[in-house]
Amino acid sequence: MISEDLKKLLTKINSEFDPILIRCIPEKGAELDNCFPLVESKVAANGGYSVLGWHIRESKLLVEAIFHAVWKREDGELIDISPKPVPTKEILFVQDPCASYEGRQIDNIRLNILGNRLVDDLIEVCEASYRLQNKGERAYQHALTLKGKEAQAYQVFENAKPIIEMMVLQGLNHQSQCPCNSGKKYKVCHGKLFRDLAKSI
Repeated sequence: MISEDLKKLLTKINSEFDPILIRCIPEKGAELDNCFPLVESKVAANGGYSVLGWHIRESKLLVEAIFHAVWKREDGELIDISPKPVPTKEILFVQDPCASYEGRQIDNIRLNILGNRLVDDLIEVCEASYRLQNKGERAYQHALTLKGKEAQAYQVFENAKPIIEMMVLQGLNHQSQCPCNSGKKYKVCHGKLFRDLAKSI
């Protein structure tokens, strides 16, 4: 059964396919977050095909689509061979026959499923962090190298993510007191800081 939130996400990515559960059998010794060359190497060594699409992931706050490649065996079964930070037995995957990978990173597509403006802030912070990591030629680099003000901004965004998530899970909103104990509302305290910094990237 596909949820209404997932239907909205599928519409957002213009998907003509329904998502399916596929098995995860990670390649031993493979790097994290490097699925595209990994699958191409698997095809070269074992045959089959590379299939591009989106790994669908849902949380209590949002649903997101992560651009992803999986291996299609000669017998037609799709297998996710990419290691995950947290091992999992299967993922939800939707094929995208119109997708192409040109070596450039592609940001996740996210959808707020709570209607809480804090989740919109979280999405904005994630998108700003992505823009920073993938600015210019960095979009084609696997390793992240940031210095100076860019490194500081990146750290602010990474620190902001768990703070905003914690606030949402505690039932707080834009009008709630900022968790920094300034006595101000979040929206005019760290909320403003996060949003202003995100807009500057």
